[in-house]
Parts: sequence; structure tokens; C-alpha cells
Amino acid sequence: MNKRNHLDGATFRRLLLLPLAMLLVVGCKSESSGLAVTGSVTLGSDPLPVGTIFLHPLQAGKGVVADIVEGRFEIAASEGLQIGEYRVEIYSEKATGRQIPNPDAPDQMMEETKQIIPRRYNTESELTAKITDNTSELDYEL
Repeated sequence: MNKRNHLDGATFRRLLLLPLAMLLVVGCKSESSGLAVTGSVTLGSDPLPVGTIFLHPLQAGKGVVADIVEGRFEIAASEGLQIGEYRVEIYSEKATGRQIPNPDAPDQMMEETKQIIPRRYNTESELTAKITDNTSELDYEL
């Protein structure tokens, strides 16, 4: 008679549940694996009313984006900001008061906007951020 190796029911269930448990642990860890950072952005001496800040990692990794409202921004830990060096880009547009054709719907008009932040702070950015375990605040005076 051929003798087979059999697992008892409890051992079999543990082996089935092990991968599920590992996924749950990894899933929980990834939600809080980043660093929380807040900051401010001023243009001249005034808080930037509205805008967007991008942090692009200088090494491989995920970039982070946050809205700027009344000169302040917040990056939650869940966004995955990691320790390292980043190139920072800041954008803010202002309405010109003119109506122009909508490029997505040429038969419609839309309000024209103009970038008010100099290129050296966005497309040709000279701004950087060094994120460490102790970084909690980033401030940029443009």
C-alpha cells in the first residue's frame, strides 16, 4: 500500500492563512510608511494664496504633490514621502480676465490663466528639500 504524507486539519489551515496574514501586515505598514511634512510658501512677503507643490526625488522613488492654500501645504504620511533629497517645483496660476478658446472644446470659451511663479521655482527649479527623520516643516520664500 502506498503511504502518503497528510497534514492534519489545523496545520493545513495555518498554512493557508499564513499568506493572507502576511498581506495584511504588509498592507498596514504601507499606509504609514511615509513621513508627514507641513510647510509654507510666500511670494514676495505674502503667503501664496493658491498653488501646487511637487517634490520629485533626485534618486529613484515616488514623487509627492500637495495643494497650497493660503500659503500652507500638508503632506500626509500616507502619501509615502521618504527620506532623501528632492527637487521642488511650485506652481500658481492667476486669471488674466481674458476669454480664450478651450483647446478641448474649440466651440467653447474659457478663462485664460497665467503662471505667476517664475520658472526658476518650477520648470527650471532651483529649489530642493532634504527630508530626514527629523523633517516636519518646509518653508519656501520665493
